[in-house]
Amino acid sequence: MTAKKGFSPKPPKPKAGPARPAPKPVTQSTNAATAPKPTIVPVKATVAKKASPRSAAVAIMPPTAALTPNPVTTAPVPSVNADQMAAVKELYGDYMAHFLNHPEIGPLILQAAQNGYSPDRLRGLLSTTKWWKDTSQSARQWEQTMAEDPASANQQIDQVLADITDQAATMGVPMDKARARKIAEDSLRFGWNATQLVDTLAHEAEGGTTGQGTIDVLTQTIKALSHQYMMPISDTTAFNWAMRVTKGEMVMDTVKFLLGEQAKSRYPALAAIIDQGGTPADYFAPYKQLAAKTLEIPEDSIDLSQGKFATVLQAPDDPTNPMRLSDFERLIKTDERFGYKYTNQANDTVDQLTMFIGDRFGVAAG
Repeated sequence: MTAKKGFSPKPPKPKAGPARPAPKPVTQSTNAATAPKPTIVPVKATVAKKASPRSAAVAIMPPTAALTPNPVTTAPVPSVNADQMAAVKELYGDYMAHFLNHPEIGPLILQAAQNGYSPDRLRGLLSTTKWWKDTSQSARQWEQTMAEDPASANQQIDQVLADITDQAATMGVPMDKARARKIAEDSLRFGWNATQLVDTLAHEAEGGTTGQGTIDVLTQTIKALSHQYMMPISDTTAFNWAMRVTKGEMVMDTVKFLLGEQAKSRYPALAAIIDQGGTPADYFAPYKQLAAKTLEIPEDSIDLSQGKFATVLQAPDDPTNPMRLSDFERLIKTDERFGYKYTNQANDTVDQLTMFIGDRFGVAAG
């Protein structure tokens, strides 16, 4: 059949296929909320900016939780790579990088670098940590000098080391170079003053081994004072008192006062003399001179505070008073313990007495 002019043929009707089932409506209970339809927001493409040093620091770590002061670190400190180390050095200097492996503040420093915190903000966070509270300002400053300017730090150590070596020699404290250097470094780290440094050096001598120096001189001086007050003390006590004087915990006037009070308790009759600045040794000096001359022995060998000579300290009829000088002379000549009969003086006396008797009674001497 020929199509009529001006008309186009109708398209053939599609063949009917199987009917699709109608979609079931979504039923909801009367109490259920109707879920909103999700909306899709198209993502706008952005041109990447050139990375800055701070953004580079942020990129060195994966995102972490917000930085909180004084965190409790239970996990082990992660290993620090070169990029992290470089970023921390750039933001906070070598000093903070020095502590990256510290179990408490290392994670804090890394998180601060990730978030681009300023040095002041990081310092504020660190001030809440146990490390900060347990570390003195001088120690923190010294650690910073050691990390950022080790040459200057070593120069300071050498200067203090020379002073410590001289001071130890003056005090008579034996010390090897390694130990002296450790003390020098500690004095800078903890900001010791001159008194604290002397105290530390004195502590090195507490074992009792010292050379010729101020501690040894003080020990001998204290022992000499004890003899003056006739209050014998042990070498250990004299050394300990010398150490306390060296450390500034005691002065020599205190040593004199202690010995004086003890002497007054032992020699009550001499209390007034001691209060006026005298000593028992001053009072008994004539006794020692008499004994030395009578017994023909060195005066320095006589100790009236102990042994057989201590009897001079108490009179037979009044133990609270010393023996009279005449009674003491009689004692050392008649008491066998003193050995007077073996002296030249005693033999001469016997010879003279023998000659006198011979002349008087006509007896031949021989």
